[in-house]
This record gives sequence, structure tokens and C-alpha cells, in this order.
Amino acid sequence: MRLLAWILATLTVFLGCPTLALAENVTVAVELTRLRLTGTRPTDQVILNGRVINNGASPAFGVRVILWRSRDPIRDSSVLDTVVSGQNVPWGDRLNRSTDHYFRVTDSTTSLDPGQAATFTVRATLADLGFTASGAAYVFGVQVVGTPDASSNYVTIGRARTLLAVPGRQQRPLTSIVAFSSAPAEIRPNVFLDDHLAAELQGRLEALLTEAERPGVSWLIDPSLYEELTDMADGYQVMEGDQLKDGTGASLAASWLGRFAALSSSRGGRTLYGNPDVTGAAIAGAADVLQRSLAASASVEALDDLPLVVLPAAGRIDDRTVKYLRPAKADAVVASTAGGGSPLATGSGIPILRVASLTAAGPGPEDGPVQRSQRLLAEAVLGRGQARLLTSEADIAAARAASPRWLASSSLETLLASAPAEPPAALTIPVKNPRLGRVTFASIDELAGDLTAFSDLVPESVLAGRSQAILSKAASGSWIGVPGSRYLRALQSAVGKDAVSKGVRLNATPRFLMSSRTNYFPLTITNELAESIRVRVIVTSENPARLTIPSSELVTVAPGESHTVNIRPEGTSNGIVGVTAHVASESGRRVTPNTRITVEVTELGIIGWVIVIASGLVLVVATGWRIRQVRRQQHEEQE
Repeated sequence: MRLLAWILATLTVFLGCPTLALAENVTVAVELTRLRLTGTRPTDQVILNGRVINNGASPAFGVRVILWRSRDPIRDSSVLDTVVSGQNVPWGDRLNRSTDHYFRVTDSTTSLDPGQAATFTVRATLADLGFTASGAAYVFGVQVVGTPDASSNYVTIGRARTLLAVPGRQQRPLTSIVAFSSAPAEIRPNVFLDDHLAAELQGRLEALLTEAERPGVSWLIDPSLYEELTDMADGYQVMEGDQLKDGTGASLAASWLGRFAALSSSRGGRTLYGNPDVTGAAIAGAADVLQRSLAASASVEALDDLPLVVLPAAGRIDDRTVKYLRPAKADAVVASTAGGGSPLATGSGIPILRVASLTAAGPGPEDGPVQRSQRLLAEAVLGRGQARLLTSEADIAAARAASPRWLASSSLETLLASAPAEPPAALTIPVKNPRLGRVTFASIDELAGDLTAFSDLVPESVLAGRSQAILSKAASGSWIGVPGSRYLRALQSAVGKDAVSKGVRLNATPRFLMSSRTNYFPLTITNELAESIRVRVIVTSENPARLTIPSSELVTVAPGESHTVNIRPEGTSNGIVGVTAHVASESGRRVTPNTRITVEVTELGIIGWVIVIASGLVLVVATGWRIRQVRRQQHEEQE
């Protein structure tokens, strides 16, 4: 027995190891390119097309692609979630009972060399596959076998898995929702941060509008985008450094809005103004973000009769987000983190609109256009319908690739009017889910304070009058992952404390000489901001007992101009007094830093002049009296 064991071990070392080592270098990648299901009867066929690519270092001989399947039906959305995530991929086996079930890429003496590719087609009936249940999904795919040395030592050198949705005879409702939104661009009326909307009106937004014009497709629009396009349509300018240049998208915006106006409002809805990052705001405890967005949304009267559907960034919400959104009283909150099931569910009293992912695939790590389409169809079968959110041209293509006849178009209005299904499981998002941080929301609160101060300084400011809209845009989910929001920085450079301090200056002579009890001395206010300011000059004396100085009257200084105000100090005694002056808004908010002025009081006053005059009179009288005495004395001496 020991001798036999030694012989077997020796044969394994000298014969088995080279084959195994060689086999490790023979691998093929498998791409599934098309999957068709001709019907749901047992005799109907499943036809699978794909490509095999030798991505190894050695040639492969006798390459065959063989059907593989698991006959365990998936009937529940929660089970499907575990299969898709790779936690519960069922066991299966090969099917090669007929020549339809496999495809011979090369024979045993012909090689598929490294870098070479070949296409394949395999097919089988539902009965052959053992897929006897309708209204279910199955794990399905192929295995590729081959030999590295043209021998009969066949090994598995590649595989591909996908899902196969087998619907019942009843149609499932499909709600396709186009979302019109973009990163905010407007800084103030007719002035935009950049011209990206002009490019999108010829690309992504154009494609989305064309899709929304198709029968049965619903839509959502961000009121902020609607306002910006409306402003663009009559002409606008774009910031380029410190200069402004004419924008290029006015006619594009006008044309787009004309087509948008023709869309059926019964298939439409609106989002929160600016689509703020409500999940980030909930985590940061920034309650004002929601209130500002609701206030800004209410000002867009053209859309205020549409249902409100909250669109969190990437559809990622948790239970904290749902609680945060209760005051909005929204018709629905879009979620991609609510798991499978019916498109509309209830979460803490708020309707949760569950949308399917158009980019996720599975089962496990398997990915490709076939896997994505089949996952969508499997979720639609098990969820008794589906809602899809389309935000890009890629989304449109993915949705069209997964639109069989058994999915019947249903409107957003119909979906929102339906009875919500069971509450979803606890809504959770990854701890490291991208969102705006606390620092960003703190900066937005600081900007809110700056806008309040700016409205006091510039009572008729177009910026201050739109503070709710501006702050909502600053909190947009579009800025997630953007290092330091350009939009926020642009606003801070216009209304921030530093910008105002640099834009408004006070000039005065550093030393002023008073030659009387009251005098006037000039102070000049220069306004380099883009709007007129209404201000006064406040002067403070370091010695009020010697010198008092009232504030100036309120004055309006136009942009790019200077205005001189006359201050009237009043002195009570001679001496030198230090004073400070600064520009303040109507309510008294400081605008400029202190300007130091030295005032020297040298006036004599009325008593001084009386003394001078009296002294002069005494001198004249005394002189006259002395002359008279001299003359009398001379006269007496002559006698």
C-alpha cells in the first residue's frame, strides 16, 4: 500500500502538476451580448448570445460554451436582493443534452490563441431548463470548458451569470420618470457662473426632453432649473474671471421651454428648489435647508400646482432623512435604498417612491448590459411593477433595452394615487455615503447672515431679495464631491463680509483744524460694489466732553461712484481730540473698518474777541490820555 501511494504521489508530481500549472494560464472572459425570451410557455425558447475572449497567456483547445442554470425559482424581492449582492447565489448545473445547449468554438486540435475572440449562440426551451414557474426569476448563464494541451483534460476556463425574468401572463406597470435638473448656474438675474446649461440644452437636457415627449413617459423638474432657463431665454451674461461675456444659449433655452410647455402636466411633478442634499442636511441638523427650499419653490408659480416629489442625491435616504422631510408634506420621496418590492411604499407616514437602479447588475459581481437589463426585469416581475428615474442619456438607453411588451406604461399621477404597499425595511445608507458635510452647511449659514447684512446695506438688492433661492442652490446635491463649491465661493465674493469691506471705502483727511466752535469737515464714501448702497458715516470722539460729533444723514451711493458727506463737530474747549469714523448701514451694521482722524480745536470764542477789542480800546484811550498830558505839560512850560 505504501508503495502504491508513493507511485501515485510521484505520478501526480511529474504528470499532474504541469497540466495544472498550464491550466492556470488558460482563461477566457465571457461577455453576454443579448438574451431573448420568446414566450412563457414550456416550449418557448431562451436564446443567449455572447463573446468569448482568450485573456490568458496560453492557447485554449476544444473550447465549448455550455448552458448553465439553477432550477430554483426566485419569487421574493428580498431573496433577489441577496442573490444580486452575491450573498446567496444558488447552485446549478450544466445543460448539454442537445447541440442547441452548447456551442463549439474550436475543436480539440484548434486553438483559441491569447487575444483572440469568438461569438457564440446557445438556446434551450423553458422545459429543458426546468424553468416551470412564471412570475419568477432564475439564475442562468454559461460555462466555458477547454484544454490547454489539446488533450482530453477539459477544465472550466470561464463563465458568465445573469438573471432571467419569466413573467406571468399579467402585464406589470412601468413608470418611467425623466428628471430635469442640473447644477445651479445663475448668480444673480441675467448673470451666470458658467455656460454649462447651453451645452446641456444641446446634449443631456435635449435627450431627456425628447424622451419625456414619448407617450407614457412622466417627468419631474427642478424649479431652480426652470427659473434659470427662463432667465436665459431673454439673454444673459457669463462670468469669465473679472469680466462678463454674452452667453450662447438664449435661443436654445427659449426653444426648450416652448417644447416643455407642451408636455402633459398630468404626467409631471416638481422637486424641491435646487434639489438640496436633504440627507446631508438631516445628518448635519440643518433644518433651515428644507424651509428655504420650500419657500423658494413656492415662488415659482408656473409649477406650484404640480405634485412635490423630493429627489435626494442619488436617491440615497435613511430613516433620519424621512423624519427630516416630514414638514415638506411631499407627495413622495424618491429612494434607491428602500430595497425591492412595489414601487410605492410607506415610510414613517411619507410615501416612498422606490426606483430601480439602471446601472446595477448581478448576480454577484457579474456586470454587463444583459445583466443590467435582466436585473431590471427580474425586479419588475417580483415587485409587481417598477419605477425608473432617468437622468442621463445612458439611463435612457438602459431603460429602452429593458422594455418588453409585458411592461405597460403607467403615469406618475397614477402611481402616486395608488395605495402604498407595506413599509420598507429600515432605510439605511452606507456610513461613507457621499454628502455635503457640516462645514459646507456652516458656510451656507454664514452666507445667510451675509445676505441679511447685504440687504440692509443694499435695500433694493436683487441678490438679497432672492436669498431663499440662492441659499437653496448653495445646498444643492450637485455640489457633492466638488472640492469647494464654485457657486458658494462666487456668492461669498459678491456679498461676503470681506467683499463688502473691500468694495466700500471711507476716505478722510487724517488731521483737521477747527478754528471756531463749530466747523464742517468732509468725509468721502466710495462704492465699488455692483449695486447702490444706502449708508451713513458714524464718528466717535475719544473725548466727548471736549468734542462731540453727530453721525451723518443717510445717503445713497451709486455703484462705481463716490459721495462726500460733511460732518459738523462741536468743540467746547481747545485741545487735540482723536476720533474714529466708519461707514454703517441704515440699521447701524458696520460696513468699513475704523478710519482715525485727529481734530485740533483752536477757536477763541466771543469772550476772546471782547477782550481783544477791549484791550484795543484801553490802549487807544491810554495813548490819547498820555498825549494830552504831554501837550498840557509842554504848554505850562511855555508859559
